[in-house]
Amino acid sequence: MLRAPVFSMVVSIQFLRPFLIFSLVFVLSPLCMAEQFSGLKVHGDYKYLTPLVAKVGKNKADITEDDLLRIAKIRLMKEGINPVRSKTPYHYLWVELLIVGKGTKFSLELSLKKSAQAYGHDYKVIGDFFKPPQGTYGTIGDAKKNKKYILKALDKALEKFILDYIDSNT
Repeated sequence: MLRAPVFSMVVSIQFLRPFLIFSLVFVLSPLCMAEQFSGLKVHGDYKYLTPLVAKVGKNKADITEDDLLRIAKIRLMKEGINPVRSKTPYHYLWVELLIVGKGTKFSLELSLKKSAQAYGHDYKVIGDFFKPPQGTYGTIGDAKKNKKYILKALDKALEKFILDYIDSNT
């Protein structure tokens, strides 16, 4: 009597195997693939990208602009991108962390900003710098007084941004 349920379970697993493999590939594929965005294509040497960080208010996670800038610079260098200010300031990586009140709930966003004049736009209409079409890089969450959680979220967003940035420029 025990053989029938075991046989039935083995048949069920074999039947579901292709579905499980497809599901796993479908879920993991966006994590491994870069996308090209015309907005991430830059003038000059793409291997120079200055990271700039928006002001971060006082918060319970005790995270500062310097913490975010350090992680951004380390990640860029790890990928062969020089994080120093280039001689031609046509573009930069903008890192923005918004923390609700003085708490630990946060929103993190990365984006490439470009000089309007350098890219042929009227700065009087759109401002000195603009955000061109690109992917979505960031997350929301609750750090629960843990700075490391936010820094890991930043590193993960940087990983996706850099993959797309390099793919768009090579």
